[in-house]
Amino acid sequence: MIRRGWISQARMRRLRTRRVQPAGGDRCGGAGPALSANRPGGGLAGSGTWLPQPVFPLLVTGFPEPWGDAMNLPNLWIFLGALLASGLSVYLVHRYWAHDKRREHTDVAGFMFAGVAVLYAVLLAFVVILGWETLNSAHATTYTEADQLSNIYWIARSLPAPQGPAIEDLSLKYAHTVIDREWPLMNEGKTSPEAQDLLTQIRADVFGFSPRTRQQQVLYEQAVVSVNGLTAARRDRVDAMTEEVPEPIWVALIVGAAITIAFCLLFGVKNIAVHIGMVLAITALITISLILIKDMQYPFAGNPRVGPEAFEVFLRAIPSPH
Repeated sequence: MIRRGWISQARMRRLRTRRVQPAGGDRCGGAGPALSANRPGGGLAGSGTWLPQPVFPLLVTGFPEPWGDAMNLPNLWIFLGALLASGLSVYLVHRYWAHDKRREHTDVAGFMFAGVAVLYAVLLAFVVILGWETLNSAHATTYTEADQLSNIYWIARSLPAPQGPAIEDLSLKYAHTVIDREWPLMNEGKTSPEAQDLLTQIRADVFGFSPRTRQQQVLYEQAVVSVNGLTAARRDRVDAMTEEVPEPIWVALIVGAAITIAFCLLFGVKNIAVHIGMVLAITALITISLILIKDMQYPFAGNPRVGPEAFEVFLRAIPSPH
């Protein structure tokens, strides 16, 4: 049963078209620092170590965290189980199906294997690309949320006491709570009630402010827009935690993998060691791709994953609260 669509097209369009409102500026009218220019690496924030690290050491030692590593214990068992099943299948074929009889089907099996492999490669690439777009969408959402929080902070520095310092303090507490408490919970598919309460308090304080001058009216309007943007970005980030690959696509991927590997068993290779090596190579490639897809469907828990760098950039860019 499909729990939900993998990628919300409406949410994707909203992320692509949303414009971050300009920061309210500091006390002297200067603009607040833009977080977008400080994005580390220009790519996925907090992306894991799935690609850069050496593969073998990662397989052996890379599972101190339950979700965050590329080859955690469940993934390792999946990988080794697939290799074992493929190798055992080749052994049984050579034991109970003579080489001469298999060789009769090599030509036909080769042509059919080429077509099946192309179709499966297209499907696999399509799902990998969609998974990467999900990661990029979640990455953009975190920076949108941090940008809007930065706007609220800088606007609050220009508001009079007691509302201005209160909103400023709540903004900093929200950033620290998201980094220190909510992000570890997101690794388990949960959110922080404390972060939600802080956001509710920020909304209440901003909406409860009564502007008395024209300048305060402009700042108030910008603060309302930023609060609404912050709420929407947080909602998108929480929503991204529950998006996953639909079950029919998983069925197509797994059945396609089994059919592709099964065709490799029909080849009339006389040397069993060579045949096992060929099948294991294809099995390893397909299994690693499926593991990558499985992990990418959880943007804040898989590997690669999105980290809280956007909020850390915001905290590094602010002066001491007044």
